Amino acid sequence: MTVLIMPLRRQEGPRIDNELVPKYGYGQDIFRRDAEEKIMNNNTLSIRSIAVFFLLFVFFSGVARAVTPNPGWWWNPAEGGRGYVIEAQDNMIFMATYMYAPSGRATWYAAGPAAMTGSTFIAPLTTYVGGQTLTGAYRSSSGTVNNGNVNVTFTDANHGTLTWPSGLTTPIERYNIVAGGSGAPQSIGTPQAGWWWNAAEGGRGFSVEIQNSTMFMAGYMYDDAGNPIWYASGPAPMTDANTYIGNWQQYGNGQILAGAYKPAALVNADVGSLKLIFDSATSATLTLPDGRTIALTRFAYGPATSNPNATAPTKSLLNYFATLSKQSSNKIVSGQHVGMATVNIADWSSTQSGYDNLIVKLQSQTGKTVGLAGADYGSNDPNYVISGSMLTSTNAALIRHWGSGGLVTVMFSARNPWSKGVMSDRTGNSQLADILKVGTAANASWMAQLDGVAAGLKELRDAGVVVLFRPLHEVNGAWFWWGSNPSNPTVQQDVTNVWRHMHDYFTNKHGLDNLLWVYSVSANTGGAMVAEDYFYPGSQYVDIVGIDIYATSFDSAALNGYQVLKNLKKPVALTEFGLTKIWPGNYDYATLVSEIKKGMPDIVYFMAWNDFFTNRGSTYFSLVSNRNAIGLLNDPWVVTADEIPASARATSGIATSVAKTISAVAAVTTASSMTQCYTSSNVAHVLAGRAYDKMGYALASGSNQNMGMDNTFFVTTLKKVVANYFVLGSCP
Repeated sequence: MTVLIMPLRRQEGPRIDNELVPKYGYGQDIFRRDAEEKIMNNNTLSIRSIAVFFLLFVFFSGVARAVTPNPGWWWNPAEGGRGYVIEAQDNMIFMATYMYAPSGRATWYAAGPAAMTGSTFIAPLTTYVGGQTLTGAYRSSSGTVNNGNVNVTFTDANHGTLTWPSGLTTPIERYNIVAGGSGAPQSIGTPQAGWWWNAAEGGRGFSVEIQNSTMFMAGYMYDDAGNPIWYASGPAPMTDANTYIGNWQQYGNGQILAGAYKPAALVNADVGSLKLIFDSATSATLTLPDGRTIALTRFAYGPATSNPNATAPTKSLLNYFATLSKQSSNKIVSGQHVGMATVNIADWSSTQSGYDNLIVKLQSQTGKTVGLAGADYGSNDPNYVISGSMLTSTNAALIRHWGSGGLVTVMFSARNPWSKGVMSDRTGNSQLADILKVGTAANASWMAQLDGVAAGLKELRDAGVVVLFRPLHEVNGAWFWWGSNPSNPTVQQDVTNVWRHMHDYFTNKHGLDNLLWVYSVSANTGGAMVAEDYFYPGSQYVDIVGIDIYATSFDSAALNGYQVLKNLKKPVALTEFGLTKIWPGNYDYATLVSEIKKGMPDIVYFMAWNDFFTNRGSTYFSLVSNRNAIGLLNDPWVVTADEIPASARATSGIATSVAKTISAVAAVTTASSMTQCYTSSNVAHVLAGRAYDKMGYALASGSNQNMGMDNTFFVTTLKKVVANYFVLGSCP
């Protein structure tokens, strides 16, 4: 029977209890409702006619069912020596191809990850260069080339047609390592087929598949010259249910990307030994030829960002945070808040001086730079009017930190929209809904603030910075104008509406696709406070959740709050940490990581608060002003800026770790033929076009890496990777 396909789209109704309520169902539900209405309005309509109508409806408007391919090895049986690894999770596909360069060297290309459209996967087929070798130290890839789109349409879970950028097509199917192996049921606990990696070494990956206790494995990496290369092992029987022992082999002189079929030849039968011991279906330990061991895990696509249009680096950063709690080390990013945009007292709370006094000074004392720098777009100055120009100096410090390899978070201590007072002015809290009513003074004031914040965030976006954006902090408390108010019966809905509106306004109106949205609370200690998840606006509006704690140890309220946040199934952060209101500066910061390990082991970052001075006394919360910051920063759990993998800030954790994709490159020659180095003052680099000036700092052209102040005293070496793309480095 021929079925005409008519896909039907679900319509969305109102949001209730933070979730979407379907307004209508799919085709059959629509028909049922239509039929019920006709029965009510036309008593002559018979059950038989309804049944006939239903059959006609199914006949003419069946719903399309997309095909999801089985993950693992694929090939064309007529083209042995060339093949494909397809990673399929839900609707996302990643594909790597193994074939040969015109020189005969084994090479590989990658496509995705990208969402399927129906049963079709389309993504650029990309070449990566300059990454990690089989036994070498970690290094990120240094360039990419887009070879055009590759298209795979799957006819069923084990068959498809691959269309190359040239337009040529190749039928492909699942590869049987042993006869009938791809269709054989796997026993519980068998290591999963697909892509495996070490999350701390993005850019190098391994494809693994086991069929009937026989394993085939390939490693995708780079040779000493930076060229992409692959090695294979097997197929061979496993030593036991959890162990595979073999050796890497290298093939060459086979079929090239757009060439006719050519059989490959074995060019090195023993590149080196390997041993792979599986701890579970998704984790293993790989022993490399030099005896070094690395942990491998089954690659999992990161959680969806709240903004579906988020940039690739933004998605990569969320994925990084989502994987940290699963690691045994390097799992908590260190952070230091540096202050507000402007202040009305001469202290360290302004970002201009705070960055130097709290982060740079700490680095000079310990040799370590914190992973995360935080700033507040708000101010305690009653005359402050937020605008993009007012935030330029604040952004300069944040861009500087991003350029050093660190991460950035911005909070927004909003002014009171009714009184124009500071955030602790509770005027208008009973009329929160007014700030979203067009035509009210509160709305005009609020929208002006949002536009000013958006202008500042756009400046960071345009500099390539991903921002952990944290508005309406400590929302469950009763001390800010946006917080809890038992006398306002609609306060829960009012606050969540404010958050949702801000999220959609920044996303849709201002195109701020560089934001990860951080929902943060204070530990619920009772009184006028409410539960930590009371104002949670819904998973589709939040990327990370966090708790603010000011105490020398974590009490039961803090631990309970942490557990409430964990139940929201988002990465959890310690978004603010300080001591009591007046603190002299003798806290042992090694205690903090001990408290985290003991009571909050899944925390993904912490933010030490800044020092400040008031008429009540001096308060020293910062890392640099207290004891044993070096003990904290050297702890195996703690991540500093130099330990954040480039893949966390770049386009894909699977295959690339450059901060910005090098585009418009028609071809890339070997790295040695392209490499040129230039050592001069930053002023000379700018004049020569190798760098440009951004708010008094020199940034390398192409990579946007921060080189320091744009003056004649700063001398740096820039390495040319490809035309108009320079990175900080040196040449042999």
